[in-house]
Amino acid sequence: MGLTLSDEERVGASKTFFTKVKEELQFIPAQLKVLEYWQEKAVFEQDGEERILAATHSVHPLSKCTATTSLLVYIITSKYAHGLPLYRLERTLKRLGHEISRTNIAHWLIRLDDVFRPLINLMRGVQNSGDYLQADGYLGYGKACRNNGIIRISLLGSRLTQVRGDHQSGKVAKGTLTRTAMDYTLNQWPTLVDYCKRGDLKISNVMAESVIHPFALGRKAWLFADTSQGARASATCYSLVETAKTNKLEPSVYIQHVLGRVAEADTLEKMKALLP
Repeated sequence: MGLTLSDEERVGASKTFFTKVKEELQFIPAQLKVLEYWQEKAVFEQDGEERILAATHSVHPLSKCTATTSLLVYIITSKYAHGLPLYRLERTLKRLGHEISRTNIAHWLIRLDDVFRPLINLMRGVQNSGDYLQADGYLGYGKACRNNGIIRISLLGSRLTQVRGDHQSGKVAKGTLTRTAMDYTLNQWPTLVDYCKRGDLKISNVMAESVIHPFALGRKAWLFADTSQGARASATCYSLVETAKTNKLEPSVYIQHVLGRVAEADTLEKMKALLP
């Protein structure tokens, strides 16, 4: 933005120049626009017959969907990155000049689950290719690890935070948080120290719990999924958002990248290229 002198103020000057004096951060409010697509068609006449050639157009990931990919990205990030329930999102879109029912929004999300499914399966394959599982002392985890040849790493950090009390007394009363943490540590000792064998393993699952935290906040906002399909679609969207964040990607940018290409990802190589 240029701040200029008036013609009267320039009178007599040998030259003028500009210097930057300040910077301001401007907010540009969101807006909704209706896009109309007009497809050109050419008619060719040959041997008494007509042949029509139509201009090609990009493939939408959801056929016959009135929402652009940018609006779908906004919906996904609003709910699953920012914890905004659909009824609030419905009101936000109405204030922007267009009424879109939460039923339609939910239907789009459920349909996107099928679109994202091949990508999610690839992500799950990468995840399951690991050779260890970091979990608490639940016996079921140990059985699953033994049956699949996976190393189980127990959690230490969350228990260490519970250790309190007078360590100089030499005794810790049963039933206290300190005693519970100490008993857990001793019972799980073989799997607690296994993380020392590899430098890429962590002593606790604090990073995983940090990823779960946004989900817990969002769950408080909408409490329940009305259908199993809706729950599965939510799990898919959460996986995309949190995987993008884990890989240092802005979720909205990554999901826009995926939605712009997934409809034409008709080979395994093309689908793998959409992994973060």
